Amino acid sequence: MLLLTFVIVAVIWLGLLGPEPIGDPNLPWNQEERLVEADEPVLPPTEEQPKLTRFLEFAAIPFRGEPGEVDAFSDSRGRIEMTISPDGRIKGGWSADYNPTDEVNYSVIGAGFSGNIDSSNVYSDENGQDPSRLYFIAKGQLSILKTNLKSNRVSRLGGYIYVTGWLDHQYNIVGDLTVTSDKRTYQFFLWTAGPLH
Repeated sequence: MLLLTFVIVAVIWLGLLGPEPIGDPNLPWNQEERLVEADEPVLPPTEEQPKLTRFLEFAAIPFRGEPGEVDAFSDSRGRIEMTISPDGRIKGGWSADYNPTDEVNYSVIGAGFSGNIDSSNVYSDENGQDPSRLYFIAKGQLSILKTNLKSNRVSRLGGYIYVTGWLDHQYNIVGDLTVTSDKRTYQFFLWTAGPLH
């Protein structure tokens, strides 16, 4: 009995002192090494990837869930706007005012982001790799006013916004918008867009 108690205590102790479990490598905060500092050059697209010869502007409505599984307009989350410059830099913002429940309203009052393309990241899915798609990642600060619609009490929430996605040769984007306050819990939205002009 004493030996069994010792083994249980040892397992718990080693578990507490052991290395932190590695999170999902696809979560954007686990890919922040792909973000390039302002004074560093951005790696240009490869020969297989879309060329960036002009400023590309995009606007879209983010929504929750998988495409085709939800009504994008009933579950929409505001508007995202983004520009990709010829040097591979990205700037944009997200604005939204929505009710996730009947009792709560979220008003996004500040959600700008900046980042860059990363031509070294290769797209892959269940069908294999597609080196012709161009990856991008951006990050910013987030500020939301949360209103309890029953009590009219308003509180301010802060956190981070991450915008990631893939650009194809027609300059169409399939992207993600992820918001988090602690890099452990998060809300995830999808968006798709073609260039505005």
